[in-house]
Amino acid sequence: MADGASPEAHPATFRDGAQSAGNPSSRRRVLGRVVASAVSAVAVSCGGSPPTSPNSTVVTAPAPTSASASPTVPVTRPAVTLRVHARTGSEDEAFKKRLDTFNQENGRNITAQYEGLDDYFNKLVTLIVAGTAGDTAYLLHTNLAYQQYANAGVLRAVDDLMARDKFDLSPWFAPTRSALQFDGKIWGLPIRGQIVFNMLFYNPGLVGAAGLPDPEKWSHDDLTANMQKLTRKNPSGTVEQYGAMPGGWGDFSSTVTLMRRFGGELITPDGKTVTINSPACQAAFQWCYDGWHRTRSLLTPLRPTGEGPYTPLGNGSAAMMVSAQGGFRADINKAVNGAYKPEFRVMPLGPGNRVGGFLAMNSSAILKATTHPDESWEVLKWLANKDSSFALATQQVGSNTPNFRKDTYCDPRLLDDPRFSPASMAAICKGAELAEPDATIGNLRYDEFNKLLGARLAGLRDNQAEPTTGWLNALRADLQAIADQPRQTGIGG
Repeated sequence: MADGASPEAHPATFRDGAQSAGNPSSRRRVLGRVVASAVSAVAVSCGGSPPTSPNSTVVTAPAPTSASASPTVPVTRPAVTLRVHARTGSEDEAFKKRLDTFNQENGRNITAQYEGLDDYFNKLVTLIVAGTAGDTAYLLHTNLAYQQYANAGVLRAVDDLMARDKFDLSPWFAPTRSALQFDGKIWGLPIRGQIVFNMLFYNPGLVGAAGLPDPEKWSHDDLTANMQKLTRKNPSGTVEQYGAMPGGWGDFSSTVTLMRRFGGELITPDGKTVTINSPACQAAFQWCYDGWHRTRSLLTPLRPTGEGPYTPLGNGSAAMMVSAQGGFRADINKAVNGAYKPEFRVMPLGPGNRVGGFLAMNSSAILKATTHPDESWEVLKWLANKDSSFALATQQVGSNTPNFRKDTYCDPRLLDDPRFSPASMAAICKGAELAEPDATIGNLRYDEFNKLLGARLAGLRDNQAEPTTGWLNALRADLQAIADQPRQTGIGG
């Protein structure tokens, strides 16, 4: 996800990347040194390999070939049970299925138990501080949880394991390796990944009835004009059907995406200098402001209490969703509930000659306190493989975001998903190839940065502010003040 400044400011929980940092609790602000000390204490007290148990597997080593060979020496592998943490609601279906298969096939007497947590990051931090966490944890990069946990000494780097096993990242899209690196090391393996906010979902019946061509052929100006053509108002002026609704608003990653679409950047690649007050960024905000408050062709992302984030696509009150996430196609299809077959395409190029997007990576990592790092590494490799990636991409519930593997995004089995048209599924492959990297906040102060950003952007959404030069300069100054602070030492997510 974590996914906008607050649940109200964003239409969805971005379970695959842009997870919301709203309402951070004190448990998520644990000092890194306290966590690191707790982890070290657990590792020391629990260090060493466990003794052979009655359930140990005996593996017979190959007999030496010389005539004077010694008798065969049995090699024992103790039975090991691992606890694998991830979020409830997003990974459940695929993780449970794939870990069941792992337990049957790993051949090393390893049992991996899926342990999903709701209120994930708060509960994970509590377990870590209490010394009762499991062996691996699922971490988002977009909200900097991956980086924060590494910085706090909670994770075990895996570079040595990758080198030992010659683990090959070539099946992944090129930006993956750099996204995995923090402070010169790799701390986990990618389990999910996508270029977020790069898709246009639409109701083909409404688009066709308006006489509009396939959105794949649209320019940005066409998109703007067609949003207005698809907006329908009653005689009193009340909007009954909006041309579109946004796929995200108010959080760090959706803002990065919007700025890039218009040729700007929220922050420099090193995460140190805020650039949100550029003319390109101003034009991006103005486009949204005009859609909400002047042409009224853009439905606000603020959903009424009890209404699902994709309900407007299902009930016809929005004809399209712009800058959406392809990984949410299963949830959108569910919201449509058979009323029509939703279509989606890669967004048309924006004024900056970019679609806009943000590499949202989610990884699983080995917790430093585990006494079973080698066995945990086997689980990470399994969850990162092609079959696990495909299982995530084809879940019937939850997110359909696979691993950021080229051999999954463009796998014919994925492209043949009967729920969607071939043209729509082809967009999934095309969208993953966009050159839209990740972005970060150099001092890891995501919560503070995201909270301020969301609060200010809510003002544009609610018509309490306009994107004037003065407003942007003030926003830039306040965000820069956060970016200038020392590196955060706590863990959150």
